[in-house]
Parts: sequence; structure tokens; C-alpha cells
Amino acid sequence: MSIKPAADLLIELHKALRALIPSRQDLHGILQDSDVRNCQSREQLVTFCVKAAQSLSLLESEARAESTVAWIHLAQSRSAGGGGGDDDQEESPDQFLVTSLLYLLFKSELCAKDKEDFYFSSIWVPELARVGPTIARTAFEKQYGCLFDPSTAPATRQWLKSITRANGTDKLNTQIQIKKAWISDIVLRDKNAGNMTLPEIFYLDQILLQSIRMAVRMAVAGSALGIYACQAAGQSTDVLEHDLEPLSELDVRRTTLVKAMGERFKDEATYENDVAESVVGLARCWQPSNNLDAANEELLRSKTRRVLAADDSVVELLDGRMKASFIELLTLLSPPLVSTTTAPAEMRSGRSTDVAAAAAAAVSSSSGNSMSRKGAFLSRATSLFRSKGMTLFASDLALAAWNALRVIEVAILLYYDAIMEPSLRAG
Repeated sequence: MSIKPAADLLIELHKALRALIPSRQDLHGILQDSDVRNCQSREQLVTFCVKAAQSLSLLESEARAESTVAWIHLAQSRSAGGGGGDDDQEESPDQFLVTSLLYLLFKSELCAKDKEDFYFSSIWVPELARVGPTIARTAFEKQYGCLFDPSTAPATRQWLKSITRANGTDKLNTQIQIKKAWISDIVLRDKNAGNMTLPEIFYLDQILLQSIRMAVRMAVAGSALGIYACQAAGQSTDVLEHDLEPLSELDVRRTTLVKAMGERFKDEATYENDVAESVVGLARCWQPSNNLDAANEELLRSKTRRVLAADDSVVELLDGRMKASFIELLTLLSPPLVSTTTAPAEMRSGRSTDVAAAAAAAVSSSSGNSMSRKGAFLSRATSLFRSKGMTLFASDLALAAWNALRVIEVAILLYYDAIMEPSLRAG
């Protein structure tokens, strides 16, 4: 086998390593491309691979470097004639050379990604946290006027004045009242409460707000259909509080129902029929004989039509349950807001995965010190929605609640002192 293709790969590895330290021109000469081009044997090429791997191990994080150092020891052992392990005889020298080069190229890409993550977490995130609120407020003032002008953002101020706040309420409890009003008045506003002008402070959140409402509407209707399917199958509705195993028959049926409910572009008759078929399939999933009698099936189809028309008592019940759950999540169960000046822990690549580190991470997470706030919230939200009998849509609802929390928290961060607190005081 010609060693030229392998030599080209090694030169590519040299370029990748130099790109990791572009300003250190004094170190670029350690790896000489000319030596690789003049290489006459596979053994020489492996020697230069080891040299490149040694340079890579010095640039990697300690945890990442462990596997690179292990490869160096393997390559040196093979070169010394000691073999490399149980599978050594199954891999030819040419195969070892090529797969090693591809592996080292992959490791160099990981190192580059780690470098990008470091710059983002250590430089860009703190800078965005520092100047981001000012940029957002400036953009708002260009659109609506000075934040401290009482005539600015009239819809926002009118909404805030309608919020009841007890005398002497501290800032934390005031923010809780704002979150409750955000859910009750805006996100999940009662259809009988009439239309409301969206407060200006949410002018950038309209699309996200629509997606939250759409997720909730689909979950309410879908959960009601799930209850009726469960009853038609002769099952206790307690099964709707159990975990939904991925790729199980129930999960597949749920996915089919969600798909059918999302196809609103169809004509009304086709749409109702497709959703009804999905609900019947869901009921059959719970029916031990995998079959429903004609009377039960027709009754289920009739209830499906009423649910889709929002003319159903279970839908009304779930609407109220949904609003209460969202308020509970945003005001009682949401983990405390942690520092926004550092990146999430998940972004710190190349960390050690030993038992001690894993245990420390678990303790950190359970004590609330972890940066995985979103994960903690989603876990709590999913459990809450399951306990309310909404297992089929628990994960979708958890994400919708998380988005609702983030919108109102950003609004409080940006506008509490300038608009919210004065308006509440005036109300």
C-alpha cells in the first residue's frame, strides 16, 4: 500500500493542530510537513503520528487527553513489537495507521469544539449577560419611548395596575403575583374574559406565546380524548398517570394522535374522522382483546367530535387544571434563577467521567447549585402533569411551561424597576 494517502491525512492533522493555537507561530514548526512528505516507510509515518498525538495531548483537557495518551502507548508498543492487545492480530499495520489518523483527526475536532465552548462560556456569555439587558431596553425605547415616561407602554401599565398587590408586599412576592397574572390574564386567558391588548413588554415573544397556547390547547383536547379512550377500553384513568415508555405501542398511538390533531389544513370532516380513528386506535391499545364493540366505538367518535368543537365538560375541567398547574410551576416549583454570567455545565466539554466526579455532579444538581436549571424544571413539570392525568402530553406541556417561565422572567429582569413596580404601586 502507498503511504501517500496516509501522509496527506497526517499533514491535515498538522494543520488542524496549528489552527488550535494560531497565534503561537513559534510552536507551529514542531510538526514539520516536509518530514512527512519525505517519509519513506509506514514505520516512519507512525513515528510522526505519535509526535502529532503528543502535541494534541498537550492541547486537550486532562480528561480528553487520557484516550490520546492511551493511543500513544499503544502505538509505541506496536512499534516496539510488543503488540497492542487481544485484537492486535486482526488489524494489519496499514489498517492501524489509517484508523489511527482518522481517530486523531476526530480528537482534534473535539479539541477545537472544546476551545469554542470555552470562549463562549468564559467570554461571550458573561459579556452578553452584562450588556444584553441594556441592549434590550434600548431597543424597547426605540420602539415605544422612554421606559420611565408614564405614558410609555400603556397596555403594559394598564395590565399591571389590574394586578392586586397587598400593602407591604416584598419584591419576591410581587414577582409571584406578576407570574400568576401572566398565566391567568395572558398565556391561558379565559375565553369568556374578552380580548386583551398584548402588553408591549412581550412584543418580541408573540410567536413563542402562540406556540405555548397551541401546545396547551392540543394537550387539553388530547388529554380529554385520552380519558375517553381509556374509559371506552374499560380501563381506569389511573393508567394516564403512569410513565410513557418511548417506542411502546402506547407511545406510537400517542404520536399518531398528535399528528392527526396537528393536520388542521384538512377539511373538517376528514380532520374529525382522522382524529377519531387515532382515538379509537388508542382505546384498542388499552383493550386486552385489542378490539372495541361497535357501540363503544361510535360513542367514542361522538365524544371526539365534541372535544374538537371545545364543547365538552372534560375539556373545561382540564382547562382549569392546566391553568392551576402552570401557576404552581411558575410560582412554587420553579428552581431559583441562577447566575446568567456563566454557561451551562453541559457545555464544559472534556470533563472527567470518573465515579467521584459523577457523584459530585449529582450532589451539586440535587442541592440546586447545578446550572441545569431547565432539566430540573422539566423533570418537576413532567411529574406534575403526569399526576394530573396528562401523561400523553406531559413532556410537551413541561416545555411549554418552561417557555412561559422564561418569558416572564426576562420581562421582570428588564422592566421591573422602570415599569412594573411603579405601575403596581400606582394601581
